Amino acid sequence: MKWVTRLFLIISLLAYGSVAFAADLELPDLSGKEITVYYMAAATYDVAAMRMAPIFEQLTGCKVRVVADPYLSLYEKEFTALVSGSDAYDVMQVAYQWDGQFVPFLEPLDEYIQSFGVNMEEFIPGVLNNCGYWDGKYYGIPNACDVYSFIYRTDIFEEKGLNIPTTWEDVNDVAAKLTTEDMYGMSLAGLGEQVGQFWRARYIGLGGKLLNESWEPLLEEYKDVGIKAAQLLIDLLQYCPPGTLSYGYPEQMQSFLSGRAAMAEVWPSFLRGPANNPDESKVVGKWAFAPYPKGTGELSGWSLGIPKSAKNKEAAFAWIALFTNEDNQKTFFKDIGIGPTRIAIYQDDTLLAEHPDLNGILPGLMNPVPRFRVAQSQEAYDFMDARVSAFLSGQITPEEFIKEVNTKWEELFSKDKPSSPYTGP
Repeated sequence: MKWVTRLFLIISLLAYGSVAFAADLELPDLSGKEITVYYMAAATYDVAAMRMAPIFEQLTGCKVRVVADPYLSLYEKEFTALVSGSDAYDVMQVAYQWDGQFVPFLEPLDEYIQSFGVNMEEFIPGVLNNCGYWDGKYYGIPNACDVYSFIYRTDIFEEKGLNIPTTWEDVNDVAAKLTTEDMYGMSLAGLGEQVGQFWRARYIGLGGKLLNESWEPLLEEYKDVGIKAAQLLIDLLQYCPPGTLSYGYPEQMQSFLSGRAAMAEVWPSFLRGPANNPDESKVVGKWAFAPYPKGTGELSGWSLGIPKSAKNKEAAFAWIALFTNEDNQKTFFKDIGIGPTRIAIYQDDTLLAEHPDLNGILPGLMNPVPRFRVAQSQEAYDFMDARVSAFLSGQITPEEFIKEVNTKWEELFSKDKPSSPYTGP
């Protein structure tokens, strides 16, 4: 392998803004190579990839084509490409709950990790163990993470003498106190892609269990807990903007950024940047993140993996190593808001002084609630999310929701039952 050692500080002035990449790295000479990298389109991860592409080419000689699609399209297209053996993509951004489906078609990365000198102990354990790591091997390197959290108006909480809620019952009480003629106490994303997490957090926080070790659903067994969790969420709607049930994530974010809502339950990565931007936010300097009630914040984790059918695997891993290195993760956090996966970034005193919101994120990442990662994951969560939307809109009762999800999950997990025991909540 021919290596080119470079110490660099490059400022890239692109249409998307400015970003600095600084690192002491050894990268291979990849002149004449070309790779295609596939990311989620979310004005975050895809933007970072587009900013880094010309830098990578300058450093290695390898051209980079960046492709991006929204969450659900990304899953469908990646899975289709993997199963068919397509060589269309050299790098894929993979949501951790897809690991069970994707791992058989992904390249083990352990040898590349060793040859490139990537220290996996520098990553947050709660993220690393659930994101790209499978049966003792690495199939992805974590590039972004998040944990569901509250964002709240610090000025209004101080004005009203309110504390951050520590139970799910407290959440409703605080939302009620925050609601006025001019302000809603809470904002949620009511569409199916997000809303299931809101119910699961309350259900788990009240003591509910999703599955037993044998992957048998327990929703009927914990029906009373599930109904109570549903009712808490239904009751919370009265403190939310009127259009909540039709809100996707952009609408939910806007309700907080515009000053219409005093609290929101969010993925911090998507709101951190806009909330600090005076062109987009009326609440600059008046907000902070806080963790969900203990042990209920659901993890969002993304890794970068290489399909077994990829044409340029060495170049693909060089891209992954650069994208996930500490300096560049720090840059992506500061300039775009992407949640870092390396623990040192959350302990950087200089960075914490500029971004104290990091303090509200790390506790949840150290001990997150992970989604299960088996082949049935996407279908199981999609069904639950859609039925949560259904009971919130009054199409079905909470009792019907419990029964329908339990029945569906029994069907899913009884066929092709996962070989390893279920260890989640």
